Amino acid sequence: MKVIISGYGNDIDSLSLFDLDLENYFVDIKDSLILNQASYVISYKEHNTTYVITYTKDPLKLVSYYIFRNKFKKIDEINIPYLSLTHLLYNKKEHILFGCSYKDGMYLKVNINDGYFSNLICRENDKPSLCHCVIGIDKYREVGIIDIKNDIINIYDYDLNYKRSINLPKEVGPRHGIFHNNKLYVITEYSNEIYVIDYKKNKIIQNISTLSFPVKSYGATLFILNDKLYASNRGEESIAVFNMDEKGLLKLDHAMPCYGNHPRHMILSKDNKYIISCNKNSNTVTVIDIKSEKCVLTFDYFEPSGVANV
Repeated sequence: MKVIISGYGNDIDSLSLFDLDLENYFVDIKDSLILNQASYVISYKEHNTTYVITYTKDPLKLVSYYIFRNKFKKIDEINIPYLSLTHLLYNKKEHILFGCSYKDGMYLKVNINDGYFSNLICRENDKPSLCHCVIGIDKYREVGIIDIKNDIINIYDYDLNYKRSINLPKEVGPRHGIFHNNKLYVITEYSNEIYVIDYKKNKIIQNISTLSFPVKSYGATLFILNDKLYASNRGEESIAVFNMDEKGLLKLDHAMPCYGNHPRHMILSKDNKYIISCNKNSNTVTVIDIKSEKCVLTFDYFEPSGVANV
């Protein structure tokens, strides 16, 4: 199993390709690059080529690579006239990359063809914002930009024209979200909850804590697998597991350990058998068997933050 890990390093490896042997508990690093705080990374496959998109700071640039013989091969870069990026989302059908910035309250779109960038558009909200995540809502050719500062999700079309807003309660701090079966599932950083939102009705239909016991903690990210939702908690150092009913409502079943400290981002492996968790404060990446909920592999990485399958 091959994965790409990115992190907050600025003078050490911050984008790396790993080969993980889960049967023999062996980790082989294939290639690494030194970028400046490449805290998020995405990958996708087209025409039998694996493309990788991330960013580097000072100055801020989007950077694209392809993987050839287990090495990163640079394709293109484009300057972004802001301070930082936080989250990236690629729409493979439309060949559009969306992104947003926590520090600048900026959001962007740029076309990508064979790894080359073109037609960059950057925009900002009218009032100070901290944009943390882009949610793909492909069914309606829309994206949602989560503004953690103003507790709001702004909806735009693919050209970043504003359409409407979804308001959450004050000071809950929406952080990451996903669109599933006409609903938005949004995890909050400050209140450690999941908000379930009927997308068409623009209405919150549920909010539920991600914590199994009272503790100071901060929600991070989430994904859905079959009829379960998984959400990471920084503080409880756990991954909450929710059952989802036929209406899309959630019930907390239990929490599993993330086997690290401060789980920041996590993804499913390509075969849906493992969770790969970036644990920033323990400088570790853990691979967790979903069925047994046991950690099958741990390896070191400086302040890991982003992870992508190859």
